[in-house]
Amino acid sequence: MLASIDVPAHQRANDFWCWIGDLFFPFFIFIWCLWAPAAFTSGKLFAPALFVTALFLAPEAIKRLRGELRNDIVLVVLFLAWLAVSALWSPSDVSLLSGSLAGGDFSVDAPQIRFGITILAAGVLISAALFWVPAVADPKLPFLFGGAALFLLVGLLVVTPLRQTIITNEGAGALPSAQSIGRAVNLLAVSMPIAAGVMVTELQGRARHLAIATSLAGFLVVAIRMDGAAALIGLIVGAGVLVVFRLWPDRALERLFDALAAAVIATPILVWVGTMALSGIGSSLPVSAHQRLFIWEATVQRVFTKPLFGHGADASTTWHRTFAEEPQWLAFMPETFEFVRIIPGHPHNMALQVWVETGLVGAVLLAGALATLGRKLPGPGNLESGVRVAVAGVFGVAVTLFFVSYSVWDESFWASLAIVSSAIICLHTISERRV
Repeated sequence: MLASIDVPAHQRANDFWCWIGDLFFPFFIFIWCLWAPAAFTSGKLFAPALFVTALFLAPEAIKRLRGELRNDIVLVVLFLAWLAVSALWSPSDVSLLSGSLAGGDFSVDAPQIRFGITILAAGVLISAALFWVPAVADPKLPFLFGGAALFLLVGLLVVTPLRQTIITNEGAGALPSAQSIGRAVNLLAVSMPIAAGVMVTELQGRARHLAIATSLAGFLVVAIRMDGAAALIGLIVGAGVLVVFRLWPDRALERLFDALAAAVIATPILVWVGTMALSGIGSSLPVSAHQRLFIWEATVQRVFTKPLFGHGADASTTWHRTFAEEPQWLAFMPETFEFVRIIPGHPHNMALQVWVETGLVGAVLLAGALATLGRKLPGPGNLESGVRVAVAGVFGVAVTLFFVSYSVWDESFWASLAIVSSAIICLHTISERRV
């Protein structure tokens, strides 16, 4: 257990929040020690670990937030409530719960429940980082965060030569699946900015440049060889965010979150205009790009049929139209796609999924939560350079994955993002101590 740096022992003995802080950090150390192996299992460990930790931390977090009516928290709660209400008219018949604890197969099936619990637990974890880090943060923690990301990078470099074997599913059981590798690459992209930020802060001169260049080269190899286009684009977007930080050092995050909120509201129109513009390019696009465009176009068609309230939570999983029913789209795809679903369970665009399942009401609530959250964040000019690198990179990767990859109800994504965000808070607190 990490010792307190600033709080005297007699005060710690009588101060409940220090005891809570002692609970927070063992979890945090545990989850970062398991970052790499958990990433190879699609990061499914992160959500239950987050939930268990929140059970311990929630009472004190609620106590500290009591009386502070934050607009962003109110809007998030309203969004979760609307999501739950939308299940009433959803065509999905997924049960709330399945299995049993005694049988070892208990699970929460309803996405609105899984997502809701994860978001609330994420809020508790981030609150814990804000409340308790100042008392118990250890200067060695940044090395744990950076080391965990680099360890995952090394692991992915090791399996990169086995790419074709993994894709063809040869040696099943001995190797991770292609899907879990893809998720591991995305988790690497989410955590690499933390490692870069630690290098910027902790290393000097030639050692810093060599470490950053080597890790970036390794990431490029993994992203290119393992088809991690979204991860690569995310870090490129993160580099652009660093430029925005330089242009608006005081209000960059506020403006970025405003832009993100506006993009959520405008997503159906942006996607519709974009798919129309790109349709003229024809066969010059790769198959994967065509497929993503067709998924989005089919989803936008659904959005326009019920634009106000949406089709209900998890409705995307019930749409089974195949490419055989759209011959003009099938012409751009391999023949094997004839009976492939156009919308494969979710639209691979979280904003679009919010629109199609919760309608304009859900999109406005989500956009409002994002815009108000941006006003609660510090200006990048007040952050140490390594922390700025971490914030910019994580923001770029998270936004990219938000718009091109996962289902919006994917609890493992949100749990991993909460863990990384808490690590950034730790980095910021420790950097402030050094000033």
